[in-house]
Amino acid sequence: MNYQHVEPTAYTVTVVVGAYNASATLDRALRSALGQTHQRVEVVVVDDASTDGTLAVAQQHALRDPRVRVIARPQNSGGVGAPRNNGIEAASGQFVMFLDADDELPHKACEVLLASALTTGADITAGRALRVNLAKDEITVWQPQLYGTDRTVAGGLRAMPELFDDPIAAAKLYRLDFLLNNGIRFPESVYFEDTYFSTVAGYCARSITLLAAPVYRWIWERETDAPSITNRRGELRSIRDRVLVHQWADAFLAQNGAHELMAHKAAKFLSHDLRLYTPELRTGDDGYRQGFVQFVAPYLRSFTPEAYDLCGPLERVRAFGLMHGRVDVALSVSDYTQRRSVLSSDLVERDEKVYWSGSLLGRPHAERFLDVTDLDLAGQTLSDARLFNQATRAEIRDGELHVTGYIRNQFGRIGPKDKLELTAVLRRRSPKTDHTFAVSGVEVDDEYIRYHTTVDLDETVGESGSGATWNLFVQIRHAGQRATTTVCVRGVDVGQERYRGDGETYEIYETVSGNLALRPETSEQQAGLDPRGTPWLWWADSRAPEPAAPPERYALSLVVHCHNDEYNLYEFLNSLAAQADFTRTQVILVDDGSGDSTPAGSPPSRPTTRTSQSSHRCPWACASPSTTGCST
Repeated sequence: MNYQHVEPTAYTVTVVVGAYNASATLDRALRSALGQTHQRVEVVVVDDASTDGTLAVAQQHALRDPRVRVIARPQNSGGVGAPRNNGIEAASGQFVMFLDADDELPHKACEVLLASALTTGADITAGRALRVNLAKDEITVWQPQLYGTDRTVAGGLRAMPELFDDPIAAAKLYRLDFLLNNGIRFPESVYFEDTYFSTVAGYCARSITLLAAPVYRWIWERETDAPSITNRRGELRSIRDRVLVHQWADAFLAQNGAHELMAHKAAKFLSHDLRLYTPELRTGDDGYRQGFVQFVAPYLRSFTPEAYDLCGPLERVRAFGLMHGRVDVALSVSDYTQRRSVLSSDLVERDEKVYWSGSLLGRPHAERFLDVTDLDLAGQTLSDARLFNQATRAEIRDGELHVTGYIRNQFGRIGPKDKLELTAVLRRRSPKTDHTFAVSGVEVDDEYIRYHTTVDLDETVGESGSGATWNLFVQIRHAGQRATTTVCVRGVDVGQERYRGDGETYEIYETVSGNLALRPETSEQQAGLDPRGTPWLWWADSRAPEPAAPPERYALSLVVHCHNDEYNLYEFLNSLAAQADFTRTQVILVDDGSGDSTPAGSPPSRPTTRTSQSSHRCPWACASPSTTGCST
């Protein structure tokens, strides 16, 4: 269709908003869509069987503005794909774009995208997505290397494989006839549906226009009661669905003979997708790690050599470790990239080549995957080497900090009988002040230097005054050279370690890089001692109501949905008991398959009594027979 010399006001943009339990943010999203400078906007809200007030918010907007249409799905689809497909099928505009219910469109987004689409005739017109981190009050540009200047790419994805770096469906305007004629839809009931949709759309597009203008505000909230799909990487479903959607996209490309594109997409998976799961792999239990490897390893083995040739050496190392179930090897790559080039792996030098892990060298194709000679790691002096120091124990007793750990003896630089001196350094950051302590129990072998040190906190932290932050280092002196190591405490339980000096309490904490440090105790850490935090106990001093017989008729029945809430119920129910009309209130607790002690007992350190009208025991000291107990 030729759109040139046609007024933009003649065209309608359909904004599809898939929503599930988004009552807190949907109003903001819809206002941003309806407030566009391009007035001919149709907003199709697809409610995916929400259980909160999402549908009501959408319907209120539809009553106020005829440009809003609401589709209510009878059952939840388990993903974003089905609601978006419903929106595509219901769209009446010539162009379609997608808006998540917790994001926003900048004021001129539709105007800018539409004007460009009408000028270029592109099947897809994309602009900058701004990632808005509310917690840090930061705004960054998503994939800025693609959106530095305005340009139109003839041939789309086939001509520019770098577009794989931007798989999101948002921040883009699609011609509706393009989607319908090519049968382009989202996969349903899976996460990461954008990957498949964007692969197919990008491949089918005759041309794609990229704009430097911002057209989307991607709101990022890490800590929420209902985390977004992006923030659910701790669930095995996340990596399962990610791999599955990639496999579907691979199948589409293979059917169309686009094998070179498959290699580019695989390289993106290796360099970006896998790296995203580093925090979850580091903190996950054995079950999570085994499940992760189960989903990922077969997929990694399916990649062609060309895919791995497009990657750097560290991406190949990470993949090889996961292919062989060695999550520790994969994490050692992250130690190197995130902790200022610290080397936690068992490097080996053979025949003038350096390999990342000696323990994996015997596996097929290991030399090809583990070769990191180009990183120039073997030629470093001890002073330049970034030695990895891992604490295995860190605890505070009687005014002293006790640390036991090991330092990686890379390339066996230090022999068991070499003269070696280790010194612990406790450093105050500001003003910079160092205090040194002896290191004992030093043992050296080809792989590790093991040690123990005791740091006198009374004479250092206790005498420093208030407000100081301290770091711990271990220095090595060998053959006239010196190296300084930070002490990693990842995986070590230090959350409740405290030093109590004169008038101030200090805590051990893990820095962003995973290292041991001391600081004045924070409210965040105090709350962290309780797995669910410390709530505002406004009712604590209120007098509990006297026991009373149930009224013939309650003034109010309150139904409380419970699921794994053993740490919440005590505070919640006591706050109810403090209400003026509590004795006239019927409280019905409905347990929804909790896996903790919600239906059967009380939370830790809470008094336990039974409710007066239930065969279940509830985690609450009931002060009135008005509670009916748990219904399951």
